Parts: sequence; structure tokens; C-alpha cells
Amino acid sequence: MIATPDIRESEMTPVFLHKLAQLGDFYVGFLTAITDLSSDLHSDFQIPSEDLAFIKAFFDQIKTGNFALVNTAENLDHLSLVISKAIFIGSVIGNISNTYIFRHKTIDDRKISIINYHLPQEVRKKIQNFHSHINHFFTGYYRTLFLDTYSGRNFSENVCGFIAGKSYLDHAKAHMHAKTIISIDIKRFYDSIKLKNILNSQLFRGAFTTSASLHNVSDENPVVEGMITLCSSIMFSMANYMTHNGVVPTGAHYSPSFSNFIFARIDAQIINIVKSVNPNIAYTRYADDIAISTPVLSINGSYVIDMTLIRQIETVVNSHTFYLKYEKTKIMGPKEKKVIAGVIIDQSDMAMPKLSIGSARKLELKNQMAGRKMSELSASEKGTLNWVHQVNESQFEFIISEMISE
Repeated sequence: MIATPDIRESEMTPVFLHKLAQLGDFYVGFLTAITDLSSDLHSDFQIPSEDLAFIKAFFDQIKTGNFALVNTAENLDHLSLVISKAIFIGSVIGNISNTYIFRHKTIDDRKISIINYHLPQEVRKKIQNFHSHINHFFTGYYRTLFLDTYSGRNFSENVCGFIAGKSYLDHAKAHMHAKTIISIDIKRFYDSIKLKNILNSQLFRGAFTTSASLHNVSDENPVVEGMITLCSSIMFSMANYMTHNGVVPTGAHYSPSFSNFIFARIDAQIINIVKSVNPNIAYTRYADDIAISTPVLSINGSYVIDMTLIRQIETVVNSHTFYLKYEKTKIMGPKEKKVIAGVIIDQSDMAMPKLSIGSARKLELKNQMAGRKMSELSASEKGTLNWVHQVNESQFEFIISEMISE
């Protein structure tokens, strides 16, 4: 999380409120799309037209900048009515999702959720497009709230997964000069994102208050508080549709971008912990893979990174009903091979460390590709070569050096 210039709250509050208001506009379109789908599905569950009209009229006023409507000190009754309608609608669209949209399928011992294959092809295509639209919104909304903050404080150096222009390579590159790295994996990441846990841990509200902090805006301002309360309720309403039997579905198009939003509060808490230990500690996350590193081994005779830090992080993660995968949690010291997200950090020349797939894997792939044409390779083999090219171009050239030209 980047340090910040001082920007007065009075300057940022209206900017922040308008950012939050984007959710209301999307919510109206979201409910309209589900109403259309419900008709295609001949569903017994329908969003009452008067409730949809009420929600739309409310957010039409919000779009004009009439934020007095969400002032908890002046309009609490009206705000409560909007929230109660959103919660009721959530139960309706949850029934549509669970009854008609998703089905479980087991692939390689993993239970994933897929769009109901018994639905007509044109309906399934409409659902796929809708889910792509949800993903597009959350990708942009996350950037708006947590990356483009104007304050200089953001997650641009920390969150690398499912962000435009970022990848697992950025996740690894952030730790190239590390003396010690902690690698942490979250156990059953998507399966841990459950409606009841989101509600109990207040992860939606936590995400919005985190964004307020990044924007140098106080969430105790009655208008900001009201808007955050409203947006948290809307998120929970939508989450009823976006979960399958109360769990974010592994395999759904929107699950990665949605999970980034849900994890925002946890990211902020972990960053605060590691920066309190030493401001030079680096923290990155790629989906369920977390890496923490330090460029110095010890200060005043004490290790900068140790098991105490892991336990502190575990306490935060557990408090939000996520858990560490112990067999994949490790500390990699100065003399140990350092691997992040399957990529090796080659520190044989500390002045110019680089990413690598490793010598053994490089030779194995060269032997596998020797004497073959690129057109003969399977999709999986081409994918592997593309991965190598992204990680280390010189290793890629070595691997294909004995392939037959076409």
C-alpha cells in the first residue's frame, strides 16, 4: 500500500460518494437483467415490479448527487426502507440462482459450480453474458475503490490477481531482492467465501470502510456512513444470486473479481501488520497465494520475518473464516530456493535477479520439444511454452532451439 500525500477530507468526500453511487446504477441494471432471466426461466420467483421501480427511483436521485437521502442522521427511516427492499429482493434472486442457474459438477475431485446444462442453449448463453457483465463491473469497481484513489494510498503494489495489467509475474517480481520470503496459501479459497461468513464478518462493510480510509474519508460522516450501509446491503442482496447454496461458486466468471472485493479488508489488515514490523516488508497476493518478503534478514539481531508474523497473519485470516493451508505455508531463507506461484526467483546474481522455471524443467522441456514442429504440439504444450516465454525469454529460446522450423 503506497504512502500518501495529505489530501483534505472535504475534497475527497464528494468524490468518494460518487464512486460508491456507481454500485446503485449497476444494481438497477442487475435486477432488470435478472427479471428478464426469470421470465426466460419461467421461474416461480419474481422481483415485485413496484420494488424494482422504487429502487430505480431512489438511485436516479442519488445519481444527481442528492446524497442527503442516505444521511443517517436525517433520513434513517427512508434509508431503512430501501435496505429492507434490497434484502427482500436478495432472498428472491437467491432462489432463482439456486433453483435454476447453477448445478454442481465434480472435476478432478473438485466440486465446481456450472451453469445448468439442462437449460436451453440461448438461455445459457444469456446467463454467461450476464456473468461476464458482472465480472466486468466488479473488475472496474475494484479499481475505482482500491487502486485509483487519488490519495496515493492504494493496493496497486499489493494485489496482482485479476487486475488489468497485472499477473502472477508481478506477484513474483515484487520479491526479487528478498532475503527471506513467507509463502502462504489460503485453504479452499472460494469455498470459504460463504454468505453467512460475509455477513458475520461484515466483509462488505469492511471493504467500503477500507476504501474510505484509502481516500482519506471518514466513515463516521453520517452521509458516508449511510452510503456505506446502503452499498453493503446492496452487495449482500446481489451476493444471494452470485453464490450457489450460499458459497461463491468455483468456476463462475465473476468469482475472481468478486473475491478481490471481499478480501479487501483482510488485505488492509495484513498490510498494516507487516508494515508495523518494518515498512520495507513487501506484501502481495495473487488470488489465494500470499507472499511476504524482506530485503534485510535481521535488524538489531532479530529476524524481520519469523513464525510470530505468520501467527499474526493467521489470526487475521481466521477471524474472517479463512484458513491457511499449512502444507503450503513456508519460510524461504537466504540459502533456500525461493518459489512464488510456481515461478523460481533466481538470485545467483543478486545484482540482477531474474525469474526462472529452473534448470531441470528447462532441460526436460527442451528434450520434449526437440525434433517437433510447433503445429504438432497440443494446446497444453503450447500453453506451457507460452508460460515459459512469459517467465524467462532466454529459457524459452533454449527450449525451442531444436524444434523443426515450419
